[in-house]
Amino acid sequence: MRRFVINLARLMLAAALIAAGPVAAQAPDANAAARQAAAMTGGRVLDVQPGSAGGRTVYMVRVLLGDGRVKVVRIDGAGGPAGGRR
Repeated sequence: MRRFVINLARLMLAAALIAAGPVAAQAPDANAAARQAAAMTGGRVLDVQPGSAGGRTVYMVRVLLGDGRVKVVRIDGAGGPAGGRR
């Protein structure tokens, strides 16, 4: 019975972590979003586009990585996760 409870607790923890999804950084403005995206990726910021997701301000930051790929990082504008990186 104890093993069952431990396995159930592990399963519930895993499900909660999966449901939470990745956490995005937060930034009060586009310049801060650009700095955070550059720091997160180590790349050079190409473009920052403000937008909205679920009633929140988000910034879509295009970053040029060292290997030549372009990555889009989604940064929350002010108050909670924006859904993570793409």
